Amino acid sequence: GKIPFKTVYINGYITDEKGVKMSKSKFNGINPMPIIEEYGADALRLSLISNSAAAMNQSLSIQKIAGYRSFITKLFNLAKFYSNQVSDNKKIEKSNLVIESIFDYWILDGLSKAKKRSIGNFKALRYGEGLKVLYNFVWHYFADWYIEISKVEKNYNLVGYVLQTILELLNP
Repeated sequence: GKIPFKTVYINGYITDEKGVKMSKSKFNGINPMPIIEEYGADALRLSLISNSAAAMNQSLSIQKIAGYRSFITKLFNLAKFYSNQVSDNKKIEKSNLVIESIFDYWILDGLSKAKKRSIGNFKALRYGEGLKVLYNFVWHYFADWYIEISKVEKNYNLVGYVLQTILELLNP
């Protein structure tokens, strides 16, 4: 007499690069274990999420997985950069941040917008769109610009806060 689920998300088939449904009998499937060993589980997960839309088929390719491995490597390098700059990696609260330049305002504004848009997409079950927002922010704003600026400005608490927020948003 009870409704078992309030929300049902129906995903489509995973297809190969040519759009053909992956199948053992067609020998066009991808065994996840060797993929995980070579590219990592996170790269595979992000590849599956990146083009996901409810009830829509999506293609999966080694090239896509390799691309997301590069993204995971970028995140690792950002974390490594941050940890090399500070003596402890404790959680940074927004209230403890010191805004030192216009660039600090710029990255916090970008982070706020990316966070709002990605959470909105995730709540609406648009996981691929939410991931794209975070991907673009990390790659094109945080890594390409703000990290380079932080090497001169040295506001590492803010670097840590932005990195921490990104990782929380990306964490399943």
